[in-house]
Amino acid sequence: MSSQYLVKYSQRFDEIVYEVYGHLDLFEKLLELNAHLLNKMHLEAGDTVLLIEIEPNTKEAPKEENLKSIW
Repeated sequence: MSSQYLVKYSQRFDEIVYEVYGHLDLFEKLLELNAHLLNKMHLEAGDTVLLIEIEPNTKEAPKEENLKSIW
């Protein structure tokens, strides 16, 4: 079961992923889950982003050697 994030203002997808999870490890999985948003550079207020439920202890930031960047 997935939860949802309601976009509050013009936001980028990666900003939302980092805000919710504290890291970008799930970025690609979440892109696949939210294919309906792929054509947008910035999300609009009211857009719904589907999220993946994770265990509370996996919300910690990854170790430095596992850090990823989308740039």
